Amino acid sequence: MQINTIVACLALVGSSLARPTLRAVGEIVEPSRTNTLSKRDAASVIEAIMPKSTSCSGRGDECTTAAVAGPLLAASMTTYSVTTGVEQAGLLALIAYESGELQYKKNTNQDANEGRGTVNEQGAQYNIDYANTFPALAAQNPTTATVLDLVTTDEYNFGTAAWYYSSQSACATARSMSTDDADAWFDEYMANCDGMGSDWATSEPDRETYWTAAKAAFNLS
Repeated sequence: MQINTIVACLALVGSSLARPTLRAVGEIVEPSRTNTLSKRDAASVIEAIMPKSTSCSGRGDECTTAAVAGPLLAASMTTYSVTTGVEQAGLLALIAYESGELQYKKNTNQDANEGRGTVNEQGAQYNIDYANTFPALAAQNPTTATVLDLVTTDEYNFGTAAWYYSSQSACATARSMSTDDADAWFDEYMANCDGMGSDWATSEPDRETYWTAAKAAFNLS
């Protein structure tokens, strides 16, 4: 079986067109080459990429387990139309690196990086922009000083990586690329969408380690 997509199975009743809705799901639908379907727990895919996420014991009060994060991350892929296995694997590899395998929600140096955080460790202005897509958060006038308290709740935290990828112009090339060459896509995603530059693999080699794990989890290599 080849895992091609993480998809949401349960829609949130009464969702509104006025804002994005993160829908609750708990499973990956796994298309086979014969178009038959089987289901796999989303948490098990997260754990394969981020083995430390099986438990939060000794990992601090920002930690989230794969059992909790899996359904929410799967929902975000559907909400923001991240539909291919390559793209989903890439986003999860990024999340694994940036969040310390779901250990952190806030940048550990808030004095220098106030407002930086969420599951993909995005900057304060991105977090403000993301918060403003939800009327309930926008009504609270998020600022650099307050935004993390709004967007690091589970309801919103796990949507940021897919939101960023689907909405930012820096990711336009990655979004338009063929995913036939997974490594070429990920290089573009890291270098330009995530802004790490062409030397990302040598400057922060753990990023490639997580990418390798994600490809294996999605049977891409």
